[in-house]
Amino acid sequence: MACDELQSRSKSSMFSLYLILTALCVSVSCQQRRPRIISGPSHPLIVKRKGVATFNWTFGLRPTETWNDSIYEVCFGIWKSPGYLTTKLMVIGNHGEVSIRRNYESKISCKFNMSRLQVSFTVHNLSREDENNYGLHVELMTRSPLTDTVTLRLEDPRKLPIHCRGTLPRSDSGVYLCKAYNKAGEDRKEVIVTVSDHNDESPQITVLRTPKQASEEISPLWTSLLVVSASIILIMLTVLLFRSRGHCRRNIPYSPQIDTETHSMRSTIHATVI
Repeated sequence: MACDELQSRSKSSMFSLYLILTALCVSVSCQQRRPRIISGPSHPLIVKRKGVATFNWTFGLRPTETWNDSIYEVCFGIWKSPGYLTTKLMVIGNHGEVSIRRNYESKISCKFNMSRLQVSFTVHNLSREDENNYGLHVELMTRSPLTDTVTLRLEDPRKLPIHCRGTLPRSDSGVYLCKAYNKAGEDRKEVIVTVSDHNDESPQITVLRTPKQASEEISPLWTSLLVVSASIILIMLTVLLFRSRGHCRRNIPYSPQIDTETHSMRSTIHATVI
């Protein structure tokens, strides 16, 4: 009896575990089949100035849904917080028709695959004005739209002019690659070197400054200090000289004399001044 009861409980526990796992699998499967953005461009998207920026997206629908019957339109444009397109630059309809914003015909282009649900938008001849937040807006027929955003940044290398005094020929111009290695990995950067001729009137750019040598001339401050010091020394010498020559001798000879008339004693002091 006890063994049968234990087996019954074990079967009940296994069945409950099976139901839980089945529910989880169904939930995960539904989540994976729900319309979503599968992949998008890097964020931020950093490209070179005067180049092109390509925004690639792949999105997914339910297995029974297609672009034609589930998507109303796919929009690409400038994105504004909290979450909408302020300026639509290009729109792709559910049958593949393309609309481009006026004056942007040569600025933007697109490619798309309706069966694979892939879209690609390219912005040409980039300038600083093109740095912005861009977004994808997939308007669905019966569900909330799919959205994704990306920030475009331009990489404009800083120019560092150096005057080499005619030591480099123009043939040294080109693209130089710098590589750095350590235990953590490696990195590399490209440097564009352009050797050009300059007139002598062109401004001189000093990269490293050497300390200036001290001037051989005496500054006014030092001159004043020397004059004051010399004056003090002269005054002290004068005082010492005056004291040494103007004081009286300590051994003063004197002779007592008695005035018989007044009965007073006087001392005749003989002082010798040196």
